[in-house]
Amino acid sequence: MTFASPPETIVTTDDDANGEASFISPGSVLEKKIPVLGTEPVVTESLGPLSAELLVVGLDSTFATHFTEMDIIQDAGITFDAAPDEALISARLTYALTSDAPDTILLPEDFEIRATKLSAEVRNMHNLKLVLVLGVSAHVAVLEACGIPLTRMDYRPGNITRLPDGLLIADGSHLSSTNIENTLGKERLAALAALIVNVRNALRPNG
Repeated sequence: MTFASPPETIVTTDDDANGEASFISPGSVLEKKIPVLGTEPVVTESLGPLSAELLVVGLDSTFATHFTEMDIIQDAGITFDAAPDEALISARLTYALTSDAPDTILLPEDFEIRATKLSAEVRNMHNLKLVLVLGVSAHVAVLEACGIPLTRMDYRPGNITRLPDGLLIADGSHLSSTNIENTLGKERLAALAALIVNVRNALRPNG
């Protein structure tokens, strides 16, 4: 993918208004295991139709069901089934990790395998308009899947950026089933709720 112009940020956080954010480097349930060079397989899990216009990418598969049942998701009119009417937003959820442990450290080859899977997923989602990433690792994997150099697009939680080809990328913080109840988890959840509203507005600007 070649970019004639840089990605355009269309929604920013209050922090970005006051200064530059720093870059932090790096319809059924489908489960499959892809062999890797290490001792653990990459486990991928997806929920929702390939016809969806919203793709959510994260790391913690144990959090997937919790995420889909959140009030902030349902209140935004987001469904992980084929949307029966235009008012609802049809979404697909994809999680990938190196083992059944959500806090497993990802290796470079793991990112490559996940990016390959995401690239295939994006190509097969012909109605895709926006990708919501949950965490830095998910952000990196999505950029690699889209063929975007990491230096071209910083990870900035709360921002929505439009790529030159029109695809929107929304940066959210990582949430898991283990941190959702602590103070940091609650702060991230509040920030995600605000971002979900902006995601809804980006996909349904007329309500």
